[in-house]
Amino acid sequence: MTPRYWSRMEALTERREEEREPPVLTGPAEAISNGGRIAVSVMNVSPSGIMLEMPEAAIIPALFTLAIGEHRHPCELIWRNGTRAGARLIGSKR
Repeated sequence: MTPRYWSRMEALTERREEEREPPVLTGPAEAISNGGRIAVSVMNVSPSGIMLEMPEAAIIPALFTLAIGEHRHPCELIWRNGTRAGARLIGSKR
């Protein structure tokens, strides 16, 4: 590989500031807002954020509550790409 190609690949690979881990809380999860409830899956978790998977047609608002069992976490949508989305956990250190 040429140096130019390699530096381009490095720029595209990893932008996370924190290590991601599989979720500790398992089971059905929902994104809740004034518009209703959407079934989601928590793909991974960091101290300040989460990655969710949901139906492609689902509309996730900018601010929502993630519900997993009895646990509730206020969240802010940061990005969305097809069926995956990233959100910041409101109240986290970052």
